[in-house]
Amino acid sequence: MEGDICDFESCRKVCDGVDYVLHQAALSSVPQSFAAPLQTHGTNVTGTLNLMWASVASKVKRFVYASSSAVYGDHPGLPIRDHQTGKQLSPYAVKKYIYEFYAQNFFDSYQLETIGLRYFNIYGSRQCSDATYAAVIPRFAKDMLN
Repeated sequence: MEGDICDFESCRKVCDGVDYVLHQAALSSVPQSFAAPLQTHGTNVTGTLNLMWASVASKVKRFVYASSSAVYGDHPGLPIRDHQTGKQLSPYAVKKYIYEFYAQNFFDSYQLETIGLRYFNIYGSRQCSDATYAAVIPRFAKDMLN
């Protein structure tokens, strides 16, 4: 969806008549989450909450969303299990953790099946390999090509 926040009515129009929502959109920059925490929260948390609520209203069967390995925070042990989290180290990590609480609540309260995918490293064709917070996969690819 275009714009900063996915409002409820826009989300409802998108959800009407669909069985599954695959929510992968977000402001995904950790540095941006520090620089603009209110915008990041509004776009990501409020937008996701609107989309979850629209999914309930539209009787969507399952809501799949992008979480993040950032949810694990500073947990020291390896291997890390899903239920083991430490302190979240950025506003970005906090908002991803909030998604997970809302997802559990929406399942418990409204029986909306939810699945959160805690991505570690993702990549795509337009990803910049030399940004301050670039993902490791584009950096590896650039290094191999060099």
